[in-house]
Amino acid sequence: NPSSYLIGNCLFFVNCLGTSLYVILSKKLLHSYTPLTVTAWSYNIASVFMALTAFLASLSVQTMDFICPNCTSTWHIPSGAYFALGYFIVFNSVA
Repeated sequence: NPSSYLIGNCLFFVNCLGTSLYVILSKKLLHSYTPLTVTAWSYNIASVFMALTAFLASLSVQTMDFICPNCTSTWHIPSGAYFALGYFIVFNSVA
C-alpha cells in the first residue's frame, strides 16, 4: 500500500529529526550536567510522551488497526514479540 510507505517514511524522518535535535540540544546540557543525568532526564521525559501517545492512540480504532492489524485487543502483545521486547528494553536502556 503506497500510503503506508509514505506514512512510514514520514515517521522515519521525524525519528531522524528528533534524534539529531537531541544530540544538538544535549550537547549544551552536558556542559552543566553529567551524561547520566542528561540521559536519565531524557528517558523520563520521553517515557511520559510515549505513555501519552500510547494512551491517545489506543482511543482510536483506526489508529490501532494501522499500528497492529492482527492484534485481538488494544494492549495485547503477541507471544512472538516477548523476546524482541525484552531484548529492546534490556539492551537499549542498560547497555
